Amino acid sequence: MDLLAKFNAVEIQIDGRITETDRDYCTAHQKAYDAARTCFGELVYIWEDLTTVQADILTHVEEDSYGRNIYFSSHDDLEISSSKINSHIMSLHSRFTNRLVQHFNEKYKVSVDASVIDSHLIPERPSRDWRHSEEKEQSYQEKMLALSLRYQDILNEIFVQLDGRDFKEQALFEIKEACHEAAWSSYDKKAKYEIKKDVLRFSSYGCSYDSGIRMERWKLRDGLQQVLRGIAHYETGVFSSVPSDFSNLLGYNHSNTDLVIFSSCTKVRQVKMFKNGRVDIKFSSAESVRTFAAEYLGLVY
Repeated sequence: MDLLAKFNAVEIQIDGRITETDRDYCTAHQKAYDAARTCFGELVYIWEDLTTVQADILTHVEEDSYGRNIYFSSHDDLEISSSKINSHIMSLHSRFTNRLVQHFNEKYKVSVDASVIDSHLIPERPSRDWRHSEEKEQSYQEKMLALSLRYQDILNEIFVQLDGRDFKEQALFEIKEACHEAAWSSYDKKAKYEIKKDVLRFSSYGCSYDSGIRMERWKLRDGLQQVLRGIAHYETGVFSSVPSDFSNLLGYNHSNTDLVIFSSCTKVRQVKMFKNGRVDIKFSSAESVRTFAAEYLGLVY
């Protein structure tokens, strides 16, 4: 198999690891990225030709640069120059990688690091110190302007970070890892939770309480929010949404009552919060809470 055939085989293998919808998304952004690089590259030549023509026409009648560049300035803060256009072209690479990474992170609830991918695929800019030479900067810019990324290379870097897992496997792995971290003490390797029949109990530091001026504010702490996200997946089997009754307990939101009932759920019934930080999560049965604890929290550190 020649080099081109091997390269195409790698592309097919990478494409086969994503859905058709994701492939369409990547292909569309590949085309847009390529078109932007081409069009802005042509704009550099157009701009340089324009500056040359203006200078040829006005140099013999205008002594200062303002007069020679009178038709370049704008009252609407439009500033164009070859260096600005080239800087924009060089910024397109990280925009491309970041957009694809953002798409997969948001869709599958994973945490791929775009900066790591940039460090592998995009040339590093020379350090800006007294040893920084114009030659190094020029070489860097030439490499950046010539660079053309392929979405398959970005996907390959993404899968490296997923450590061999597909997106759904990675999303589940991260949920369970976050739940385990929230449920166990890294100091003494002991569980922060206990099971009382059909109740999962976190005895302390699970929630905060504020009496407020007009109404009470009950809020789960970050660790318990991670556990609740795990319960949401345990309940629904999906990563993209949570039961509506969960919304007041996640993120920056809060509940105005110490008891939140999950009326739309079948595996979990309610959350009860206490002023001393204790949180009781009631499941539909003792078997259900034991299954969740075993699969998401872990039975050992």
